[in-house]
Amino acid sequence: MGSWCSSCGREGLWVRPVRTEGAAQQICARCGARTRQESCSACGQSRRPRRRNADGTATCGTCVRRALAEVARTADRELIAAAVSLVEPDLAPRVVAAAISTAARDTRQLRHLAEGFVAEPECLVSASSRAPRELDRLVVALRHAGAARVRPPRCAVCGRTVRELVGRTGRRVCSRCDAVGRAEACAACGQVRVVARRQGDGSALCTACADSEPRFHKICSMCGRLAHISQRREGEAVCSRCYRPPEATCSACGKVRPCSGVRDGRPLCAGCQPRRQATCSGCSRLAPVAVVWAGGPVCSTCYERTLAAKGTCEGCGMKRRIDPRDPSDQDLCSDCAGLPALAVCEGCGGEDRIWRNRRCFACNLTDRLDVLLAGPDGRAPSELARLHVALGGAASPRAILRWLAIPRVAATLSGLPGASWH
Repeated sequence: MGSWCSSCGREGLWVRPVRTEGAAQQICARCGARTRQESCSACGQSRRPRRRNADGTATCGTCVRRALAEVARTADRELIAAAVSLVEPDLAPRVVAAAISTAARDTRQLRHLAEGFVAEPECLVSASSRAPRELDRLVVALRHAGAARVRPPRCAVCGRTVRELVGRTGRRVCSRCDAVGRAEACAACGQVRVVARRQGDGSALCTACADSEPRFHKICSMCGRLAHISQRREGEAVCSRCYRPPEATCSACGKVRPCSGVRDGRPLCAGCQPRRQATCSGCSRLAPVAVVWAGGPVCSTCYERTLAAKGTCEGCGMKRRIDPRDPSDQDLCSDCAGLPALAVCEGCGGEDRIWRNRRCFACNLTDRLDVLLAGPDGRAPSELARLHVALGGAASPRAILRWLAIPRVAATLSGLPGASWH
């Protein structure tokens, strides 16, 4: 049997005798530790002292560990700042300090970045693939601040310079080479491709086979198609094509528009939502990210340019759009790469940038001319047919659409002889 603590009244095996106001008592270890607590000179909490200061005041263990961690962080920052100043001597110290804070957000990341500079002091200019991941963010922050001599790390496989490499082993690679390195034989088609989904037995499926598997689809409650379900509305499945965000008053612009974040109490429309910025893999500019493809993040300008560009497919030899989602980097179209179609016009079936109504600029121009130049029978009269063909076959349909958007131009075309039905 144990003894009873005279302070808290609980029974314990570890008690020790103490003398309080001339009377001998027994207290447990917990109460004994409480009697040795003092007010910490740093945080003011009543805790057991870990260290004594020169004036005799006590400091608790928590504050001692915080002070030691701050000393280590300061040393790491000074080491990184010294390495950056050797490469970019014209940058102000406060700019370098802000870039370090952006690249390393906590003690662990700061330690990784400092260890990278210790292992390879010239990593800012050597484009090494063994540098830590935090160095990628530091390079982006320094370039945004005006640095010109720093070089981001290169992929250890293809040698490309992208915004951020991946991999936790000795060498780091780009996302494209990382996906190719993890490719497996698809259980459905047998092709060695990037794994998009795994079945119940662990076998891999590529993107094309996973999209064509009926068991991964459901019937959309709005259009009735068998498709991927992106949302559920009142318990009913809705595909990504039919889903529309609920309308609400945008908390930023005050307009009633389809908004996200309605349930959170801060609705934002598509135009007011903040967009992540990154270095574009196409033009190397720091811009809002429109989409992330196999080569990395892409800005909206390069996104539209890629959708409209054509090239010779190395697989079929036809002049097609080279699919930017293909991680193999072999200049293949979507069919040869085994990927679903991307941005195909529903009017002409061509691979082009989609503008409105899921149709390209040329098809939208034809529809617009049919409305402006149509006669009473709904067709363009013979005297306006040549004008319809000339405008519809222009080299730049987008420029003609902008010209037709001018009110006086549309009114002039509608008032031509033969188009008097308006």
